[in-house]
Amino acid sequence: MLLPRDPLKVAFRALHGSDRAFRNLALEYLEANLPGQIFRQLAELLEAPETLSRERRRPEEVVQELLASQKSILMQLKRPYAGAGEQPGKPPRAKPQSGLR
Repeated sequence: MLLPRDPLKVAFRALHGSDRAFRNLALEYLEANLPGQIFRQLAELLEAPETLSRERRRPEEVVQELLASQKSILMQLKRPYAGAGEQPGKPPRAKPQSGLR
């Protein structure tokens, strides 16, 4: 079985990011395109649900959405350690130093 390179690369990147929506999209793509046993083993390794709760979509729809998300996934991977309250594109706020002047 051979999967197209670009959607597979995007799915791989989405699985390594912290955005749950992108991760679920990648899992949906893999679930639709991998044999059941392989997907179940992968889901176990990723500690992901074996099946997604959403209504099944056509694989073509999932691929289109996955590819359309590629730029956002890459941006998210470039800032994987952004803390809570930080906004994309803005540097983290400096922490005030206490007692030193």
